[in-house]
Amino acid sequence: MKRIYLLGSMALLAIILLSGCHYTGNKYYYHELDKIDHRHNRDLARKELAQLKGQADNCADYVKHYYMLLTLEMNNDLSPERNFKTVDEIIETSDHR
Repeated sequence: MKRIYLLGSMALLAIILLSGCHYTGNKYYYHELDKIDHRHNRDLARKELAQLKGQADNCADYVKHYYMLLTLEMNNDLSPERNFKTVDEIIETSDHR
């Protein structure tokens, strides 16, 4: 009986540890956007960004703003140096929603 209890406890602990290693919610999308932001291959970055379209809608504002910023940057509407006037406009329009 002790052996079964010990094995069950070890299995539960392993599941808890493995599930705690993954990003969820805002952290997951922010992490994915950060990876896309640091890609040298812009075509791959555009494809990955397109896959996230609509998925970050329920995330915090900072994740939505980061997504909009990257979208503008990938479409060459914004320079990689990040035009802060455009960033301010993004923030202002999303605050009015």
